[in-house]
Amino acid sequence: MELTALSIGFWRWYDRFLELAFRTTWALLMFLALSIGFNVLMRRVFDNPVGWVIQGGQYTLVYIAFLAAPRLLQMNAHTRMTLLTDRLNPRNARAMKLFSDLVSSAICIVLLYLTAEATITSIQDNAIYRGNFDISRAAIWWVMPFGFSLLLIEFLRETWHGLLDIRAHRGVIETDHQEPPTPSTAGGY
Repeated sequence: MELTALSIGFWRWYDRFLELAFRTTWALLMFLALSIGFNVLMRRVFDNPVGWVIQGGQYTLVYIAFLAAPRLLQMNAHTRMTLLTDRLNPRNARAMKLFSDLVSSAICIVLLYLTAEATITSIQDNAIYRGNFDISRAAIWWVMPFGFSLLLIEFLRETWHGLLDIRAHRGVIETDHQEPPTPSTAGGY
């Protein structure tokens, strides 16, 4: 199936956006590492720990998880059930992946709804986290429905590619872990 120029442009933009979000997580990780190092220095050497580091680190970890997850999924750099899928023939492995992408999409829909509802409620209630510094709950929570929506897009994209892959292999007789012959090499020496 061919993509239109509009959809190609959208996916190009979307992929760049995911890359930017992923690079942002690297910056957040560097900030977290430097601030923890600074806090250790202040506590051990100057006996004057910095109070905001622990609280800020907790919030930073939420951002890191939800901003990095969609790109990690796209790069296939996340955990998979390879213990099971490596023992399946290619046809069943494709079907298992398609099924897991569909289930993951459904889970993302539920979690997107629940986290969006909690974020909206925190905005309406003007809920605040109090600690070494006060911060609105919505300032922390918005990244959760945002991350789940990006994960949903990625799982739906994987589902679409899985359907195309299954369609491309329909009618092909496969043996364990062998790719079907290509038209240029089939039958010729």
